[in-house]
Amino acid sequence: MTILIEQKIRWAKTYHMLEHRKHNIKENTTLNRAQTSGSNFGSHNLDLLVKTQCPKKNSKFAMFDNPNKNMFLHRSSKIDAWGKDSTALIEYEFDEYGFRKQNNYQKEPEHVFFGCSLLFGIGIETKNIFTNGLNCWNFGLAGSYTEQEIIECYKRFTELQIKSNIIFVWRDFNSTPKHILDNQEVHHFVPINSKSKNHTRLMENIDFDVSGTHWGIKTHTKFHKLLCNFLK
Repeated sequence: MTILIEQKIRWAKTYHMLEHRKHNIKENTTLNRAQTSGSNFGSHNLDLLVKTQCPKKNSKFAMFDNPNKNMFLHRSSKIDAWGKDSTALIEYEFDEYGFRKQNNYQKEPEHVFFGCSLLFGIGIETKNIFTNGLNCWNFGLAGSYTEQEIIECYKRFTELQIKSNIIFVWRDFNSTPKHILDNQEVHHFVPINSKSKNHTRLMENIDFDVSGTHWGIKTHTKFHKLLCNFLK
């Protein structure tokens, strides 16, 4: 107990001294040093203070959690069936935030996608999703989800204040707020013809995924090429 108290005092003095000198303290470094100090990190007030200042691991940014509870419950795990795909032919891996594991959170994205199960990539591997190869983050939802959860992902991303091209992919947008659809600063791929300048109709299936319900690899590949031309 005496050793723990002495360690806490030393850390408190060091932290306040560096803060007084206005050093640019990297919280991850502080976190690692505190963890290796043997101070039972996380069970003391000082330790909790340091911990709350640290972004989640594996991310350059203070990332947000997936608002979809079903997907978030599977964070940092793998499953062989999701949404309309029950074939067990595809492994779905989720990252620590509850999104399908494919985003590089250490690199600022040029494009950010929000949307439906086409974007998630039901029935195909992540390497075949149409966003693969782009400098982007893909926040596609699948399974039991709502349009409001797609919008919530977008709202949480905007709080990061990262300048990126925003693109929505919709299979159904009947309850999407008009101010979102009319926002000329973002683009929407929609399942119907639309006169809005920031709307583009999604292409029809060339083939199907393993579940027979979503875009297949050929469709994703063709849409990827169209998308690359669009983003030029």
